[in-house]
Amino acid sequence: MQAVLFDLDGVIIDSHDQHEAAWEQLAETHGKTLPPNFFKESFGMRNQTIFATLLPWSDDETVITELSEEKEAFYRTILADNGLTPLPGAADLLTQLAEADIPAVLATTTPRSNVSAVMDATGLGHLFHDVICGCDVANGKPDPEVFLKAAAAANADPIKCVVIEDAQVGIRAGLAAGCKVLALTTTHPKEAIALENPSVIKASLEGVTVDFLSAL
Repeated sequence: MQAVLFDLDGVIIDSHDQHEAAWEQLAETHGKTLPPNFFKESFGMRNQTIFATLLPWSDDETVITELSEEKEAFYRTILADNGLTPLPGAADLLTQLAEADIPAVLATTTPRSNVSAVMDATGLGHLFHDVICGCDVANGKPDPEVFLKAAAAANADPIKCVVIEDAQVGIRAGLAAGCKVLALTTTHPKEAIALENPSVIKASLEGVTVDFLSAL
């Protein structure tokens, strides 16, 4: 195993509630209503995709960009005000990887400013070899671009990398990149995750070791 490529939400942190609050604040600010099951259906999507498929509030790309930036600003404010605790096992695994000199790369379509806010809130930034985020890719998951770039950042062969994901689109992206995929059921039930045929499924990162990942 040459590198481990981590998704952010649902893997390192659970910021569902914070994102939900930010979307609700955005909708309230603009006098809009969010559709039923919005948070479940939108989780893991890029904002541009969300506005194109779930929130057709505008056809103007400039307006959509402004709305997206406004929502993320609400999210960062919520993090700064309330802090954020890493998911169980995440800090331990990142520490093990650092001690084993195996690069951990964050591979997320989250905006870089949000990643910085999360790292400030959790104190985990020093454990990552590199970060590939939304501004570094042209295509969101399930396109494999983010994981291919993350592997390249670690000077690693994707076939010799392990992706850790929680969302169906992320699992598809990791497999499409040629990586082994450890899927977590932190966001979706095991039955839904299993349909994507990941290499292995776990409830959390608790007890996941470098040796376990290397054996994949």
